[in-house]
Amino acid sequence: AQVGFFFSKQTTLLDAQLEIGLVLPRPLDRLEVGVGAGIGVLAIAYAPICDGSCKVGGSGPLFSPVVRYLFIDRPTMSIGASVRALIPVQIGRGNWSGYFTGTGQLVLAAIDVAFGRGR
Repeated sequence: AQVGFFFSKQTTLLDAQLEIGLVLPRPLDRLEVGVGAGIGVLAIAYAPICDGSCKVGGSGPLFSPVVRYLFIDRPTMSIGASVRALIPVQIGRGNWSGYFTGTGQLVLAAIDVAFGRGR
């Protein structure tokens, strides 16, 4: 499971997903590929002539492919760098985070820190 949030003047992201994936075999065993699916909202503001707050993105179901490289890989903790795409399945509805005028996707680069009970 993964939960994400990001807020800036131009972008709002809230998501909760379940992720499945695989660890590549040696010698690439520190590289993981996966896909997440869940719910969330992605709202990216842009600046055309618009009455109000026009945004692209979506809300509801979303899909999220990811590639991650682990720098530290221990039974109870891992630290890695990842690149993840967030792709809303449908255009946003309602006006709570702005008026959605089209679809939009986001690509994120991040440092991932994970804790667990071991393998």
